[in-house]
Amino acid sequence: MTIFVPKGLPRSPASRPITGIAFTSPCAVGTIAERAGYSGADPFARAFREAYGKTPADYRATGSHAAFKAATEAENHTGFPVAIETLPATRCASVAHRGASLQIDQAMGRLFTALAAQKIMAPDQAMRALFFDDPDLVSVEALRARACSPVAEGLPLAPPLEETVLRGGLYARLRYRGPYADMKGAYRWLLGVWLPQSGHEPDDDPIFEAYLNNPQHVAPAELMTDIHLPLKAP
Repeated sequence: MTIFVPKGLPRSPASRPITGIAFTSPCAVGTIAERAGYSGADPFARAFREAYGKTPADYRATGSHAAFKAATEAENHTGFPVAIETLPATRCASVAHRGASLQIDQAMGRLFTALAAQKIMAPDQAMRALFFDDPDLVSVEALRARACSPVAEGLPLAPPLEETVLRGGLYARLRYRGPYADMKGAYRWLLGVWLPQSGHEPDDDPIFEAYLNNPQHVAPAELMTDIHLPLKAP
């Protein structure tokens, strides 16, 4: 069983690299602490509470994943607000990513390093991510995505930056608050519960995420992400 440990938690020198930001495993806290390299459950629980504002047990019961799971199980399509909006096409600088969706931060790092090196990064440079494949249908190694950031029309881009245009048109937007690794529950509710009862049809273009704050500046539980699902015009 894979156990995900919050990226914001300090780890002991003996800990192995652990990706992800979720804490939804049914394993005992002591088991998770040991695999994360902590000396015991208490130090891990203290660090977890500092990062999340909750104990591991409270997070399991009331974290962001719990609300979406309950709404999905109840088939409650009105459980969360979904905005229908028309967006303009947006030109972006981008860097390709292949592999686990949670590792898109690696491509984002390369993107922002290149933006800075080419002296085209603004202080408030926005972060987007475009996802081309369904992780329930495509193997992890084959998943395709792009880390993106909007740039002005006509601005020259040099490798490794490539131009990507986020499709203009109709979207359903779901605002998610919480750790990135727990976002799967939001997707399952949006696609499996809300969409079939919405009267809308999904378009063939990829979903994109817009990150509204920076994981280096806020706690995982305070991260804000807008999930944009492309829809066919009525």
